[in-house]
Amino acid sequence: MIKFLLEKISRLNDCRVIEAQKVRTTLNLPSDLLEFYHLCNGVELFIHSDYPFKILGIESISSSNKIILDDISINDISRNWFVIAEDYNGDYLSIDLSKNKLGWCYDSFYEIYGLAGNMPIIAKSFTELLINLYNQKGKSLYWYDDNFISYGDAYD
Repeated sequence: MIKFLLEKISRLNDCRVIEAQKVRTTLNLPSDLLEFYHLCNGVELFIHSDYPFKILGIESISSSNKIILDDISINDISRNWFVIAEDYNGDYLSIDLSKNKLGWCYDSFYEIYGLAGNMPIIAKSFTELLINLYNQKGKSLYWYDDNFISYGDAYD
C-alpha cells in the first residue's frame, strides 16, 4: 500500500517525494513506516494548499516533547511520541512508538499538545495517516471533518 501511495503522490504537481536514503535509526518504528523510509525519505503534500504537510525524513524524527515543549523530562505517555509530520505553520503530527500503541498518530499542534482530553487520535497506523492526508488534498484537517469517526483521545 505504501509503494502504491507514493507512486500516486509522485505524479501530483503540488507534492514531492524525497529520494530515499539508507535507513539508520535506533527507534522501534512500525513496519509500514520502515517500508516508507526504505522507499523515500519523506514527502511534501499539497505544498500550495491551505493545509500542506511534510512527512519528515528519518533523520528528523525526534521526541515530540523536545520539539514542541523543549522538555524531554516529562514522564507521562507522551515520552513515547515522536514528531512524524509538520505543517508549514509550526505545528506537528506525532506517532506513538510505545509497544501498546505502536504507529498511532496524534494531532500535536502546540496549542493542545500534552493536554489530556485535547489530544485526538487521528490514525491508528502511519498508512492510515498517509492515506487520509492524501485523500484530503490539502483542503482541510480530515480529523475535524464531520464524517471523521473519532478514535478518542491519546490519554484515554
